[in-house]
Amino acid sequence: MSACGRYEGGASEASTSQRPAHIRRTLAVLDDGFAANESLLIFDAVESVEDATGTPMGDTLVTIYLVVRVNDLVTVAFRYTDDTAALSPRP
Repeated sequence: MSACGRYEGGASEASTSQRPAHIRRTLAVLDDGFAANESLLIFDAVESVEDATGTPMGDTLVTIYLVVRVNDLVTVAFRYTDDTAALSPRP
C-alpha cells in the first residue's frame, strides 16, 4: 500500500452518459504491530469521481480492515460505513 496508496480507474456506478465517472480508491495502513507482532489496521476509501472535473460525486464509502496473524491463523475483520464520523475514536 505504501507503493500505491491511491489509484483510479474503472467505471463508477454513479457514471451516466451525461456525466461519466470513475472510481478513486485510497488505501492506508493506520497502525501495525498492535496485536501480536503481525497485525494491520487498514483504511480503504472508495469514491466516485466525475471524469470531466475530477470532482467527487456522492458519499465516500469507507471500510476499515483489521488483519491479525498468529502462527498459521490469519483473522480478518472489517467495518463498512459511509459515515466517517462513526469511525472516530470515542472518549
